[in-house]
Amino acid sequence: RAEAALHAAISATKLGRLDVAETYLKFVLENPGMESARPDAQIALMENYYAAKKYKEVLGIYKKSTLKAEGEKEAVRLMVAARAMLQLNQVSEASKLFHEIERTVPPENDLAFQASYYRLNCFFQIEGTYVTEQVDAFLQIYAKSRPNDARIHTALLIKAETLFSQNKIPAAAEVYAKIDPELLSESNRPGFLYQRGWCLAEAGDNQGSIRSLSEFVTEYPKDERIYQALVKRAKCYVETGDTAKAIVDYDLIAAAAKAPADLASLAWLESARARR
Repeated sequence: RAEAALHAAISATKLGRLDVAETYLKFVLENPGMESARPDAQIALMENYYAAKKYKEVLGIYKKSTLKAEGEKEAVRLMVAARAMLQLNQVSEASKLFHEIERTVPPENDLAFQASYYRLNCFFQIEGTYVTEQVDAFLQIYAKSRPNDARIHTALLIKAETLFSQNKIPAAAEVYAKIDPELLSESNRPGFLYQRGWCLAEAGDNQGSIRSLSEFVTEYPKDERIYQALVKRAKCYVETGDTAKAIVDYDLIAAAAKAPADLASLAWLESARARR
């Protein structure tokens, strides 16, 4: 009966009949004699709740049952619970579960990789002091086997931004150079181009800064940092002796109705200076 109910629930889920699936899964979880099928039923119900964005219900099911699965199945159970915790901003609790997943399955397992990546992000949110060391440990395990994975390059981005915030400009510039922007998510790409351009300018690589900021200006003209990017690019143009292009950028800022007042006044001044 437990096996039949479990497969009926799986079929109902595939048909989009989640209420029917929930009924059968709870049948397995609540009736005596069905203990062997409960880990599967628990995982299935948690996944259905997660897909429906019912994150509190996910954790309710997770905490209600004391039965654990084994190996990879247990890692899946912990992963669903930990991701629900992240959605509810329970970052510290999620980090502990991700660490438990890493201990449950071998490093070459994709679940271990995912857990390590999520835990790195948790660490970044909770404590910034040792972020670079955490990134290095993550890369030491996974960078060689997954060089083109987006999460590897996002981890590098976390390290670069951390170094830049600590004013370790040359070190940050070196890490930025290792990141392939095509492998970053669309949400991370504008920040990467902007921060990399700013960092390279501070490191003295004006041409590299111009290239990065030009990509940012071209691809994200409505970003709120557009005027700061134009100012920084204009200064790099001046440093490289391309005064005419610097004037173009300063005039764009001065003529923009939405430009912050301090940047507009700076643009007028620097445009006049460049013309002189």
